[in-house]
Amino acid sequence: MDRPVRPADSASGGEAERIKEAYRWRRAQGLDETVWTDLDPRVHFMRFEVEREVLRALKRAGLAEVGSLEVLDVGCGDGRFLRWLAELGVPPANLHGIDLLPFQVERARELSPAIDVREGNAESLPYPHDSMDVVAAFTTLSAILEPQMRARVAAEMLRVVRPTGVVLCFDARSEKPGGEVAGQPYFRGLSRQMLARLFPACRLEFRHLVLNLSLSDRLARLYTFGPWGIARYKRRPAEQLQPSVRYPLKFPYLVVEVLKLFPFLHTHYLTIVRKGSPA
Repeated sequence: MDRPVRPADSASGGEAERIKEAYRWRRAQGLDETVWTDLDPRVHFMRFEVEREVLRALKRAGLAEVGSLEVLDVGCGDGRFLRWLAELGVPPANLHGIDLLPFQVERARELSPAIDVREGNAESLPYPHDSMDVVAAFTTLSAILEPQMRARVAAEMLRVVRPTGVVLCFDARSEKPGGEVAGQPYFRGLSRQMLARLFPACRLEFRHLVLNLSLSDRLARLYTFGPWGIARYKRRPAEQLQPSVRYPLKFPYLVVEVLKLFPFLHTHYLTIVRKGSPA
């Protein structure tokens, strides 16, 4: 029998409002249009890395037959991850997303009308127990600063995933708060110990992802323009916000694969969570 939906308490209600305000600010700054776009090779490579590791995780979990998967994206944003899964062959009717932000839900529904996208607080997910093969959360847990709310969201993700399924969490690995809205941080990375506490009695696997953005930026310039490319935008920083003059989407993938041997050069984890006793 499904657990009844529980309204968020006053503390988590305040945290939910803080998150909404932080992302309203981010939207007002136009960061997704000027910085985090596929025209930037760093972003292009980061998404490539994450998607590749997601496919590897599904294969290791025995979930490579995507045509029958039920998938939930917690904090789905505009639904990009769900659309990517639809391209891979997951039926749109099996794809579900939930987000706290009304403008993100509206955008996701506009871009993905066949996918079930709902507005709501992930502390009480409107899905039955053991109903999903994959539950994903990309930078969702690190956007929650209040520990109790973060723990409740993690518990809900575990509740709805099947015993044979996986939870996938992509977050920064540093515990140092980052970003500022009105002088307050709006995200905080999660260490391995914090993630282990969020998912007790589970098996966790960590994959190092996202080469330090400053280093990856220099590699992209070097690969595209040669040695002079490293200083190209330092002389003309305004060009960084002009997509028409950015360098092409080229990147030395093999070099980065070698650099992955040095985890301290990477800034994020993809955490793969499976129910059961830790190894």
